[in-house]
Amino acid sequence: MDLYSGYINRLIAELSVLPGIGNKTAQRLAFHLIHMPKESVEKLANAMVEARKAGDEATRARQEAEAARAEAEAANRAKTEFLSNMSHNIRTPLNAIIGMTAIASGHIDDPVKVADCLKKIDSSGMHLLGVVNDVLDMSEIESGKFTLHVRQISLLETLETMRDIIHMELERKSQKLEIRMEGLISEDVYCDGGRLNQVLINLLSNAVKYTPKGGTIVLSLSQELSHRGKGYVQNHFSVRDNGIGMSEEFQK
Repeated sequence: MDLYSGYINRLIAELSVLPGIGNKTAQRLAFHLIHMPKESVEKLANAMVEARKAGDEATRARQEAEAARAEAEAANRAKTEFLSNMSHNIRTPLNAIIGMTAIASGHIDDPVKVADCLKKIDSSGMHLLGVVNDVLDMSEIESGKFTLHVRQISLLETLETMRDIIHMELERKSQKLEIRMEGLISEDVYCDGGRLNQVLINLLSNAVKYTPKGGTIVLSLSQELSHRGKGYVQNHFSVRDNGIGMSEEFQK
């Protein structure tokens, strides 16, 4: 095959991959090129190759730009969702701290009452500190993921802490919180206490919000042996109330 035939074959190959042009059509077009000067055919073949390379590079650049945009949009959504959740998580313990401080100030001559308020302030403050630490961890905000910090906690203390934190919200609506436990195998478990607190507070806050004045909210905990074997238990938390509930359509 001489150099001229090589250029013709290159043209056929380049033309055949163009949208709407098949191999047969490319061959017919190339047939007409045989009568063109060799220099023109060479320039046309090289131009076709360069055009295809430029098109491939433009396609790659467009795909990379689209991927970068999608990644940036996902990061922005993660930040928005994160900060939205954090604002809710901050508000509840902060209200408890403010409310308990006001009660303590109004009963300064009652050491028992003051001590009880300080205990609740401490519980809410520790939870609030954990939430603030999450907000300051920008890597978690950007990735939309959390790092679990597993440690030993007391489930009984956790439930009482929940009562302390939402105490002011309950009083404001004259609501009652019942804590029920059944089938406890182990009071102490290893988990991320901060994350567990956030989940329970969100559930309880929503229950308070959508339950009418004078209503009742029940926070229940039950345990059963885990399929993972010895040393593990499954914990089941549930929050029930006599509020408006959720429609079947919303649950879908």
